[in-house]
Amino acid sequence: MRIISGYVLSKLVTLLLGLCSLHPLAAQFSGLREINPPVDPPASQWIAIVGGRLIDGTGSPAVENSVVLIQGRQIVQVGVLGELEIPAEATRYDASGKTVLPGLVDSHFHTATGETVFSIPPLFLSHGVTSARDPGRPIEVYDAYRNPERQAPRLFLTGPHYDQAPLSWPDNAVEIAGPDHAREVTQQYFEQGASAIKIYFRLPLAEIQATCDKAHELGIPVTAHLELIDADQAIMAGLDGIEHITSFGTVLAGKEIAEQFRAEVGADNEARKDGRYRLWATLDFEASNKDEQLLEVLRQQGTIVSPTLATFERRLGDNNTAEFQAQGFANMLRFVGLCHRAGITVVTGSHTWSPKVELGWAFQREMELLHEAGLSNMEVIQASTLKNAEFLGCQDRLGSIEPGKLADILIVNGNPLQDMRAMYQIDRVLQNGNWIASR
Repeated sequence: MRIISGYVLSKLVTLLLGLCSLHPLAAQFSGLREINPPVDPPASQWIAIVGGRLIDGTGSPAVENSVVLIQGRQIVQVGVLGELEIPAEATRYDASGKTVLPGLVDSHFHTATGETVFSIPPLFLSHGVTSARDPGRPIEVYDAYRNPERQAPRLFLTGPHYDQAPLSWPDNAVEIAGPDHAREVTQQYFEQGASAIKIYFRLPLAEIQATCDKAHELGIPVTAHLELIDADQAIMAGLDGIEHITSFGTVLAGKEIAEQFRAEVGADNEARKDGRYRLWATLDFEASNKDEQLLEVLRQQGTIVSPTLATFERRLGDNNTAEFQAQGFANMLRFVGLCHRAGITVVTGSHTWSPKVELGWAFQREMELLHEAGLSNMEVIQASTLKNAEFLGCQDRLGSIEPGKLADILIVNGNPLQDMRAMYQIDRVLQNGNWIASR
């Protein structure tokens, strides 16, 4: 006989209330699948993670001295030690003094080329990223991971990003000839397993709208890296997400500065590397209401923002960092805070590489920067788990530690509600009910 604890009853109330406040994406896109479902453990396997501080990803208060009970690949009960019956056959894992969280969900993850295809995904998995979306790599790059024996985060893919000449990344792009072609390619990638579509910064508005219309017909979202097209116009054309905080630069900048940036980047893709910092360094949020107008569009459309701050981080005193770069980044950080305070959903995307941490830790660095931007520690954890699962369309089975969901779980030493650096202190990672070896 199983005991229904007060904790379980409170969670049922929270669930019912939560159904009334789902993000629009959660209602529109759900049940999307990775290309590489992990191996299932035996259905007879029981694991009880006991004694830890549970942060379940929903935003509910942390639960001390918790129990997470797993059968096979599924979480079957969550409660408090002493209030929940643990089967005698369960293998107990003592999480006393540790924090138990949902597996991390990365909205913006890439590999490079060659051996990194086989080294980066398992590295991120061992650091707690159990699900990730690569927005802009050919689907076949990850074909080796269709073998369930090859460990990696659950991989949600878009296929190559949609762009026009001159292509910045020819190996990772498809050149879209017009709206009809955009619809045709969207159907093709969907049939190959894409669970989202990625727009790149040279694609015109007509093609963006055609892509969004077709993708939404197929039940998948569209996200975008923008720097030439104004983000507010692209969002009104149907985008569901924005990748990189730099995508908002031309909307926020003065007219002449924005036009100069467009001209320089239009002539040379490389000009955006320093150009984006020079543009952002000019922004004065007190002297202009451009930010308020943009925030209203984001709020009305329910657009999700994945700022990838860690890849743009530049600070005074860093090697080879000029004052305009540090000022530009400071304004990027500040605008993320404005988005959050305006009620825009901000999620965690690593972009894989960060100048401040070793390879494999960019996700954790992004979590620290989101906190610096103004999200509370609990809000950062939500942005890194359930909110991101909604963005990827897998919140029906991932993103939180709740009965009925799959057992993707991260255990860390310390308390990330008090100190976000605890997220670097990986103790154990569980994916689909399987323990992952450390790296």
